[in-house]
Amino acid sequence: MLLGFFSYFLFGVNKIFNIFLLIFGIIFFFRNSKIDKNLFYLCLYLLILFTGIITSKSHDDFTLYHFQYFKELVNLPIKIGIGNLDIRYSYSSMFVFIQTLFFFPYFEFNFFHIPSFLIFSSLIGYLFTTFESKNKISINFLKALLSIFLLIKFNRLSEFGYDFIGQFLLILIFFLIINKKKEDIFIILYLSIFAFAIKANNLIFLFILISLFKKENIIFFFNSLKKNYLIVSISIFLLVSIFFNSLLNTGCLLYFLPKSCFQNSSIFWALNPSDLTTFFYDVELWAKGYHKRIIGLELTPYNYLSNFNWVKNWILIHFFYKIIEFLIIFFLIFLLFIIFFIKLKNTFIVYNKNFLFLFFLSTISLFFWFNKIPQFRFGFAYILFFFMSFFLLFLRFK
Repeated sequence: MLLGFFSYFLFGVNKIFNIFLLIFGIIFFFRNSKIDKNLFYLCLYLLILFTGIITSKSHDDFTLYHFQYFKELVNLPIKIGIGNLDIRYSYSSMFVFIQTLFFFPYFEFNFFHIPSFLIFSSLIGYLFTTFESKNKISINFLKALLSIFLLIKFNRLSEFGYDFIGQFLLILIFFLIINKKKEDIFIILYLSIFAFAIKANNLIFLFILISLFKKENIIFFFNSLKKNYLIVSISIFLLVSIFFNSLLNTGCLLYFLPKSCFQNSSIFWALNPSDLTTFFYDVELWAKGYHKRIIGLELTPYNYLSNFNWVKNWILIHFFYKIIEFLIIFFLIFLLFIIFFIKLKNTFIVYNKNFLFLFFLSTISLFFWFNKIPQFRFGFAYILFFFMSFFLLFLRFK
């Protein structure tokens, strides 16, 4: 992302630069990989998953503004204040700067979805190859369950928008958190900033990150700063680039905070803060189903959002349409795993206080998502966190 971002503002999207970067990456990969059957299995695994890109349609926002924004970037000259062309460009994901690195001669736009594919396949690979010792059977169970569930539910890879990619990263971070290894704190910090750079709504995950704020973790963090200077530096650069990108696109340090916007007199391309406020108000109405309402037709937008008046309509048009299927598939796979792989006599209903705080924070994050942007693609990870933390709190497999 950093390479794509800074190379764009240095010399634009350059196909020759991308080719050299790809060649360097291939050489680096093979110099650090053993040519054996595991490499063969890896290639076979990636090839099978790759069919999810070429056998499905693109997601709804692809032609609406994702692909249009990408086209704006690859067509010189470099654009400042691009949010003035279309206000949707104001919150376009920085993930697009990774996609610009896959813009090659002849193929041009055809590799647009490859970075999304790599994130998803890496998540599945992590879940399926990082089983812990025997005293973490419950966590191993969740990793196996999630790897199969994600492959079944999210098999049409080209339908992934940036919201899905951010949610996949949050799932990875969640497992790093429950593994409770101090040395993972730095990678968690980096991945959290990366998820925020992909989509700002991933800031909701900050509630769950609070679980890391323990005395021993803070002491370890500051004692290990020198040892982990590289990943800390990358994290800082990534965080700065988020502010810089928002400023260049909209004239605001953070586009979703109108109070962070500069005046037109200071930055001539700055958007009107009131326009952003109105737009994000409309986004909340859309997320809560105002424009597709079946009941509450007589309600004004203000009354619709007040006192949870929107909930009944949201349940009818979104919960039963998107989320109920997700939950049915998840719990069906959960039951099948229990039946085939777990001996009930070795299952204990316990109260594991180590996960109480995490369950509490997962509940808060789920409620915040539900209260602000209750769309499936913005928060399916928080639904999973709630059930997984509940599972870890009350069940234990031996």
